[in-house]
Amino acid sequence: MWYLLEDFLEQPLAMKLFLGVGWLCVVIMVASFVASVASGG
Repeated sequence: MWYLLEDFLEQPLAMKLFLGVGWLCVVIMVASFVASVASGG
């Protein structure tokens, strides 16, 4: 896990921003999926 974090911290700011937006999209998709299942589809 730590080597992934170190590799991430070595990336340029643009790559951090790109990865951050990508993970944010993943979190939003998972959250909406969970919400739709919890509400009965």
